[in-house]
Amino acid sequence: MANHVFISYSRKDQDYVRQLEDELRRRGFEPWVDARIDFGDQWWRTIVRQIRSCAAFVVVMTPEAEGSEWVEK
Repeated sequence: MANHVFISYSRKDQDYVRQLEDELRRRGFEPWVDARIDFGDQWWRTIVRQIRSCAAFVVVMTPEAEGSEWVEK
């Protein structure tokens, strides 16, 4: 997908990330965040698949994200 954007973030930044998602959609992009993982999915494989298929990878770097083990991975 040419407009698929993976967003990595700290859960503490969810409010900002929701705003970012909305703005990206308004501009014709299809953002993806881990909140879209369905119950029962193999979450790590889903994330890796989304990263491999994205056109852009955005890391929302805040002090909270800098300290997040999952953002680092």
